Amino acid sequence: MRGKKADRINVMISDQDINRIKNALKDDFVTKGEFHDFKDHVIKHMATKDEMLTGFDRILSAIQELRAENAAGFQRMNRHESWIKGIAEHVDYELTDK
Repeated sequence: MRGKKADRINVMISDQDINRIKNALKDDFVTKGEFHDFKDHVIKHMATKDEMLTGFDRILSAIQELRAENAAGFQRMNRHESWIKGIAEHVDYELTDK
């Protein structure tokens, strides 16, 4: 028994076998250079994504600011309208919607 185990362990792999294994696995693995190229590509797109998110944030902030300004403008307009109506009632003048 001991001899059979030893025969199985001592099997040598030839250079041709190693080359066949390398060729079979070649498409499944990347080289260090390919990995660095991919990493640089991802980092570049992450920076672009961050720039886009910053741009969107600025746009959204501007929209929120405009909404606040519009709301304040509508409140001011409503106040002025109520003042005008009050003055018109005080001087007994009838306002029309025209």
